[in-house]
Amino acid sequence: RKSVEQALNASQQQIQTMTHSIPGVVLRAVADDHWNIHYMSDAMATISGWPASAFVAGELSLPLLTHPDDLPNVLTHLETALAEHTTYDVEHRLLHRDGHYVWVWARGVASYDGQGKPLWVDGLIMDISKRKMMENALEASQAQITSLIRSLPGIALRVMIKDDWPVKFISDAVEVFTGSPALAFVHGGLYIATLLHPDTLEMLLPIVAPAIADHTTYSIEYRLRYHGGSYRWV
Repeated sequence: RKSVEQALNASQQQIQTMTHSIPGVVLRAVADDHWNIHYMSDAMATISGWPASAFVAGELSLPLLTHPDDLPNVLTHLETALAEHTTYDVEHRLLHRDGHYVWVWARGVASYDGQGKPLWVDGLIMDISKRKMMENALEASQAQITSLIRSLPGIALRVMIKDDWPVKFISDAVEVFTGSPALAFVHGGLYIATLLHPDTLEMLLPIVAPAIADHTTYSIEYRLRYHGGSYRWV
């Protein structure tokens, strides 16, 4: 019996060592309506400020600390994963002990009995707040750039240096000039080069090509065909 206890203690110590080396929270929860925590690693205190022991003791629960706007989506992911015997994978906000919310990524899978009833959910929770901050900053920057582009009294665009100059990006103002929406250029196979006046191509390429080669700017006035067939100077 003593050897069995020693082996069990050694096994538990090995599990604790492994979970401590994981940069996130390792947990096991009961797969029922209460989601009681059977085991949770100490990393929970680092991520949320709340000790893991409070969850194991039933003083706190993950649903209670999940942001109210995120909870329905989290529960839907969990219920779907349990029903389909798949892994759940969801991002949501978790209330920190200090009162602010941290973004976490939760992933896990359930264990089932012989009749297919879920018994346990083994999962991992990782702090992704820094990544979310970067994503939000990028979105804000892109929104600012979009706003600036829309305020320009002309067309802002990026084209590839290939035949027909395929468009990677073009502002909505192109519709005012050509009568065709921006999406027609980006995804619809419409090219700026095909809208140029025939005489324009002859004088445009000798100006643009050296600028590209020398990494300098170019400046030129030319005629662009409107959707009705007439040409406009740009």
